[in-house]
Amino acid sequence: MKHGKLFRGVRSIVVLAAAVFGAVFLVAIRSEPERRTIDDSVPVVQVAEARAETRTMVIDAFGTVKPRDTLKLTAEVPGRVVFIHEGFKEGGAIDQDEVIVRIDQRTFLLDVRSARVRIRQADADIRRLSQEIDNLKSDIRLATANVKLTTKELTRIRALNKEDFASITRLDQAEQQDIQARMTLQGFQNSLSVTDSAMEQKQAALAMAKIDLDRAELALEKTEIRSEFYGWVLKKRVEMGEFITIGQPLGTVYRQGGLDVEVRIPLEKMQWLDPIFDKGDLPRAVVTMTGSNPDQEWRAKVARVKATIDEKTRTLPMVLEVEPETRGPVSLRPGTFVRCTISGSRYDPVFVVPRHLLRPGNTLFVLEDGQLAMRKVEVLRRFKEEIFISRGLGQGDKIVLSPLAQAVDGMKLIEQKNEPQGNNS
Repeated sequence: MKHGKLFRGVRSIVVLAAAVFGAVFLVAIRSEPERRTIDDSVPVVQVAEARAETRTMVIDAFGTVKPRDTLKLTAEVPGRVVFIHEGFKEGGAIDQDEVIVRIDQRTFLLDVRSARVRIRQADADIRRLSQEIDNLKSDIRLATANVKLTTKELTRIRALNKEDFASITRLDQAEQQDIQARMTLQGFQNSLSVTDSAMEQKQAALAMAKIDLDRAELALEKTEIRSEFYGWVLKKRVEMGEFITIGQPLGTVYRQGGLDVEVRIPLEKMQWLDPIFDKGDLPRAVVTMTGSNPDQEWRAKVARVKATIDEKTRTLPMVLEVEPETRGPVSLRPGTFVRCTISGSRYDPVFVVPRHLLRPGNTLFVLEDGQLAMRKVEVLRRFKEEIFISRGLGQGDKIVLSPLAQAVDGMKLIEQKNEPQGNNS
């Protein structure tokens, strides 16, 4: 027991002595610290000369392509589909005035034939009535002449009767003949007087028959559904042999090259477009389909600006018309999400500076006669990674590009000179 305690005490003394020896050795071999003086030299900076240029203020916006003119095909007459154009399928091309869908025409052809028969019948009735009128007029002329004769004969018989050369019986006969002639004339005149209304009825029947023919031919024409322009099929909703009813939708076609993009412009950005609108012009634009390799572009123009501002986003809706492509397969389709770059007013002169060089308070660091000048500038616009400066800079001013810690107005600076690269032989 006593030997164990003695061993632990000796071990502790040995460890302590070794530690003391090591500390003394490290202190003995340490080196003196190197003394350094603070370099109080003038900073060397990179500069770039300001160059005035002309810039067009552009506005970037995004939107979805939509067809400008769409034709919704709808059945106007009922019937069974007996023909469908081979191109009438989603994405297919349809030529102008080409038959897309045809409905069974047999019933409508019978209606046309029936209307034509009624027209011929009405024509025949009118011709017969016209002949009857001519006959009545002839009969009236003859009856009028006969009345004149009987009247003359009656006058002669009366004169003879007064002289006792004609009997009472002969006088009575003459009076009866005169009355009979007048009655005959009156009958012809009465028959002629009602021919006007009869002719109107016959002509009305003819006009109605012609209307029925026009209606039947129109219905026959409606059995063929055609496209009013060259375009592309958006939707197809009918199949061969299907019985369709009036008003049933058959599909949708949109005009080739008739594409619009609706974009929404923040109100604060309208200042770049208003000067163009004030001149009565329409801003131009470029529509870009991103994601393709390479990006495809189409020229466009602002077609119209909607009258109402979106209350939720405080933006102004604007419609761009995409210039049509040549006839044939198109690469820009409805539903495509595109970027639209609208060209606004031009400014000259303007200085374009990287955005990170602008200091707080719209200040730029400029090198003047070997000293730092904190130049306050007027920023026309901040756009992406650039700023457009309209005032405060001059042609050839040296803008400091290098970062400066603890910059002080008037501090001395040295412009870094770019050494020319020699040719290696």
